[in-house]
Amino acid sequence: MSTVERLKLDAFGRQVSNALSSTRDISLLAQIDETIEAVADEVVKFQSLALMTDHFIEVLQKAAIPDVSGLAELQLMFARSIEIVASYHQNQIIKRQSAIEDKRLTNEDGIVDAYDTLIQQVAQFHNNLSSLSWLLGEHLAEADTTMPETFTSADALFKAIGV
Repeated sequence: MSTVERLKLDAFGRQVSNALSSTRDISLLAQIDETIEAVADEVVKFQSLALMTDHFIEVLQKAAIPDVSGLAELQLMFARSIEIVASYHQNQIIKRQSAIEDKRLTNEDGIVDAYDTLIQQVAQFHNNLSSLSWLLGEHLAEADTTMPETFTSADALFKAIGV
């Protein structure tokens, strides 16, 4: 091999090395795709839940509920769900921040944008669920019976409510 051929071979070696070091790891690209797909699935799930919640909000706003039995338990279940959704929302914010801080990721990867969309959709569902729970509470309050008399003392009130 001549000296010129050796120099060309060395130059070619540097080109190969530079080309490979500047390309991103295939497994990282696969993880990015998997993450975006998983986040997109979550967005669709929360969009569906928000739409269903909207539907029931409209129904409750337009109609009276003649039988409120079991409604208190349903409202309690929604109240617990609100807490779970709030925690999930906070976890997604943390994941988004992790994606921002990950030096391997770029803006073009779309992970931060995907999390932004998910966070907005989860917040919308949380707000809708809160409204639904509040409306159920209103229906419960309206159905609650009131004491027909006035009370002159706390003892009289306690006696009337069985305390």
